[in-house]
Amino acid sequence: MQTADQPPPARAFFGTLRANARRLGGPAAHQLLKLWFAGTGPGAPRRVKAVFYGALAYFVMPLDAVPDIIPVIGWGDDMAVVAAALAYASTHITDEARARAARVHRRIFGAA
Repeated sequence: MQTADQPPPARAFFGTLRANARRLGGPAAHQLLKLWFAGTGPGAPRRVKAVFYGALAYFVMPLDAVPDIIPVIGWGDDMAVVAAALAYASTHITDEARARAARVHRRIFGAA
């Protein structure tokens, strides 16, 4: 069972991201990656990591407020939760987390 002081399993996060990358689009995937690397890296306070982990867990969960299989709006609630987490704690996203997110994003989507 996952707790607020643990990120979702990496396999679940990256599996969901890869399976839905094109549907989510590059900018949304990039935001998710920043959240992942900021939350799993050193430096962020525990309360911030809990917010990041909660948003990431919501993204990974197959059942949520608006089922992800619904075209167009299915991922909207997930990305709203991610946006809220980023707005709450964007100052805790390090340059290293941003760089790692950019590298992985390029691997998934190619150079822009």
